[in-house]
Amino acid sequence: MLPLADKARIRALVPDLWAIRHFSLETGPWLVPAAPPAPAQLPTHPEPFPLSDTEHALVREWRRLRDKGGAGRGALLAGTRAYDALLRRGHLDEAKEATTWLVATARSRLTDTPEDPEALRDLSISLNNVGKIDQALGNRQAARDAFTEGLEIAQGLATALPEYEDYKNLPDWFERRLAELGELGTAREGNRG
Repeated sequence: MLPLADKARIRALVPDLWAIRHFSLETGPWLVPAAPPAPAQLPTHPEPFPLSDTEHALVREWRRLRDKGGAGRGALLAGTRAYDALLRRGHLDEAKEATTWLVATARSRLTDTPEDPEALRDLSISLNNVGKIDQALGNRQAARDAFTEGLEIAQGLATALPEYEDYKNLPDWFERRLAELGELGTAREGNRG
């Protein structure tokens, strides 16, 4: 027979089942809820997945170019590929390192030609990556700052070059990111209340 406390809980939880009234198994208290882990035991972010051989190669190539002092568009593309692989596999700290380098490199490309549309677009994409990693790490204000700066650049490009579809649609991308961040914040605040 079931313990009396379990019978009462089953009757309250599943009244249709209670109509059976006879349970054929004798059990111990199996409806005792498991205690949740203490908050100190919860990880800040899950353990990352291992990188594949191809992803390792992407990260090594980016680091090689970075250490060599590469600051051209090829180095930025290699850094973006490495960042994507690291983020996808949950290596958030290394992905953050890559985004920091990406933004610094994109900004350095603008030193000589501050109005270069391609370099501005590269900076906006790098800022988007910074915002995504900051959001994943729970740094909402830093993510908002990166997305806002990226939006300002995107709006400038869309205004200056309305005939280019890539530049024309770029502000929408950042507006969605900022809206998502706002909705995420609103949902979290609602859960606390």
